[in-house]
Formats: sequence, structure tokens, C-alpha cells
Amino acid sequence: MKFYKEEAETIIKYFESNPNNGLNNAQVLERQKIYGLNVYNKINKTNPITILLNCSYKVTIPSIKIAIVIMLLLNASHSLYALCVITILYAIFDSAIKFKKQFMDAKNRAKIKDYCYVLRSSQEKTIDAIDLVPGDIIILKPGLPIKAEARIISCDDLEVDESILNGEQITITKTANKITHDARKPDQTNMIFCGTIVTNGYGKAIVIKTI
Repeated sequence: MKFYKEEAETIIKYFESNPNNGLNNAQVLERQKIYGLNVYNKINKTNPITILLNCSYKVTIPSIKIAIVIMLLLNASHSLYALCVITILYAIFDSAIKFKKQFMDAKNRAKIKDYCYVLRSSQEKTIDAIDLVPGDIIILKPGLPIKAEARIISCDDLEVDESILNGEQITITKTANKITHDARKPDQTNMIFCGTIVTNGYGKAIVIKTI
């Protein structure tokens, strides 16, 4: 289901939730058993050899330029040897950087512990973000980091920093209205995504996907 193309009421019914009361304790426990905790509970263990092999197929322009320079400095009989050596060295260096970044990103995400505001059993509660489940009604306030993917069901002057999605330091004005056409994530104005931050306004959203 493309949630951004559905009415908010349809999504609320789909998750058997309530915009005014939220989920009850029994529903939360049941969904935690199904979906687990909202946390990166393991570090991506992609084999570094796999990364190296992938990089070897993606020799970039800078490495080729370096190889050409070396070939010009050496005689013709050494040109192929120089190209191979430079390519292998670059692939090893590039894969080492990517593997380290991948490992550190996953490790840092696993340490993140944030809180969020939800409606549960007709009460506004502050909970650890790892306890979020699909169907939770989250309350959006300025400065709030979003810790799950959610569909906005109501809002007032809501703006969100989505630079993590589009790389641009601008805020996006949000709406609760459904979108009738296919849209990329940055254009899904009735959705909020993990890693973005509320910068202005208030609203409610229903969690449709945890980490």
C-alpha cells in the first residue's frame, strides 16, 4: 500500500488505531512481538571481500588518470602493469574506507536512544523511541527528531527538515492531505521519515513502519 496516496482515515482503520486514543497496552505488546523493537539491533556485516570485489568493477576516473600519468612516466612495456597496480590499490583503499564508514554508521545508530511523544490509552506519554510500533499515534512538536516512518493525519503549520533525504538545507511544509499521483520520498508531503526533524508547527502522525 502506498500510504501517501490514501486518506488518513483509511490508514487509521488499516492499523486498527485511534487518532484520539492511540493504541492500548495490549495492542502495543502484541505488535512488539510481531515487529520487534524499533532499533538497529545488529551491525551490517557485509563481507569486506564483497565490498572489494564490487569496488574493483567501479574504477573511477581519478584512478584512471593517475594510471595514465604513470604510464607516461614509464616505458610502454610497464604500462599494463602500472594500470593493474593502480587499479588494485585504489580498489583496496576505496573498499577499506567504505567498510569502515558502514561499520561506524551502523554502530552509531545502534547507540542512539531518543524519546518521542505518543498517544496511548487516551493519554499523551513520553516513551523511548525503541518502543514505537506500527499504528502508534505520535505527536509532532518543534525540535522532535523523527524515529519511524509515519503518515501525517493532522497538522498545523508543520515544517520538517528533510536534508537527510535530499541533501538540501531547507524545510518542507507538510500536509495531512492525500497525494493522488506517484511521488518520490522528498515529494511525499504527507509523510515523515526517520532521521528528519520537526522545525515548526504541530501535528499527529500514525506510524506505518519502524526501523
